[in-house]
Amino acid sequence: MSMETPLQLAPLTPLLTVAAVADILNVSERTVYYLIAQKELTSLKVNGARRITREAVLRYIQKGEGAPDEQK
Repeated sequence: MSMETPLQLAPLTPLLTVAAVADILNVSERTVYYLIAQKELTSLKVNGARRITREAVLRYIQKGEGAPDEQK
């Protein structure tokens, strides 16, 4: 009889809703959908609903895309 090692899963990343991401970025939900459509923010579909990982939001913020334009 062989003992198999149980499958170990990495901790799952919590998924955020479009509304939650809009709150985090202080933009409208429509803007979040626009960012997804422009491939500036990565997302996935879960049962037809868009979900965004926390890491994707952090990457977007770190790219500086969400920073306000400087006044000239």
